[in-house]
Amino acid sequence: MPSERLEVVRRLRDAWCRFVPDEIVAFYSLDAEIVSPTGEMFGHVYRGHEGLRRYISEFAAAFGVPSFEVEELIDAGACVVEIVQVSARGRHSGAEVRRRIASVYSLRAGLVFKHVIYLDWAEALAAWGCHLVRPDSHGQVRQRRLAEDGPRRTLTTHPTPSRSQRDSPGPTTRGRS
Repeated sequence: MPSERLEVVRRLRDAWCRFVPDEIVAFYSLDAEIVSPTGEMFGHVYRGHEGLRRYISEFAAAFGVPSFEVEELIDAGACVVEIVQVSARGRHSGAEVRRRIASVYSLRAGLVFKHVIYLDWAEALAAWGCHLVRPDSHGQVRQRRLAEDGPRRTLTTHPTPSRSQRDSPGPTTRGRS
């Protein structure tokens, strides 16, 4: 059964998909930190609700409304790792941008207090000292150690049902949001 943390992140991603700032902000604590990728367009730490609103505003000014396809949600114990494809169109250039990113969410009392965005999912997992466990096409489990220092954690991935699958009463299968 999915953890409460996974469900909070799923609902948060739904809010990001609607791209309504008030809905997004409601999932973050008053003292939240949002760390955008270093060296990219933003590359800042945004603090609190006002900082998050600034991040959303800066993103919207550069790209307009993004779309998201969640590939995986991983319950890493102290945090949730989300791997997602983001698509957006440059407001000024008109160029379409599509990129896989990873977000690491730390939650407290059902709210995100830290959201770190990585440009590489392996880097996101390694930053938390994790290794990934996945069954291959033959059902065999293979392990990939992503960090040599720090505590060893084993992660299993959780299927991410599409919105229509989540809303249907039938069984859930692997899909995309």
